[in-house]
Amino acid sequence: MKTREKMIGVQVRFWTDDLPKPSKRTCWEHGYVYVPANPARGIGASQVHFNNFLDLLSATQTAMRRAGIRRLPLKAKARAKGRG
Repeated sequence: MKTREKMIGVQVRFWTDDLPKPSKRTCWEHGYVYVPANPARGIGASQVHFNNFLDLLSATQTAMRRAGIRRLPLKAKARAKGRG
């Protein structure tokens, strides 16, 4: 099994329209979190907007939940392998 098949992708995109001084390395602090659909894992596509970096974590959690992704803490992985 390839590494890509063992992972779920989440993309963060920032807006670059109407910048005061356009630059190739400049963006607005707002954008959206996108979870692409993955039919093999039963994941639906999801997109959530955020307005600043403080909202980014919350937007990521919301996008993942809407896509049907259940997140587990790292401790759960150790317990599943019998190390905790």
